[in-house]
Amino acid sequence: MTTPKENEINVSVIAGPNEMQLMMSLMRAYQGPYGIDIGKATSVHFTTDAQESIVATGCGGFSACINGMSREDGSGNRWDLEGYLFDYPNISGFRGYYDSKTRKGYLTLTLR
Repeated sequence: MTTPKENEINVSVIAGPNEMQLMMSLMRAYQGPYGIDIGKATSVHFTTDAQESIVATGCGGFSACINGMSREDGSGNRWDLEGYLFDYPNISGFRGYYDSKTRKGYLTLTLR
């Protein structure tokens, strides 16, 4: 995990979506003419470490949509992710590493 910049917070993911859920969110991250159309988007839920999440989001996890995914290695289970969060206007998005087999990883949340 890299050292965060002043406007970033690193969180550890302790539970999250499987590979199919990630793919569905990537395919259905719908941005309409007036912003995010939550009714048409498919979100995924990440559960984060309790201590970090108190600082980052005020809860034990968050719902997000995936904007981009790339393979981190050849296993097909490890991903570099980026996306945006629902219901957190002070967080503009995230990027990070996630293992869909162990359902763990880390994300860097970018604050507005």
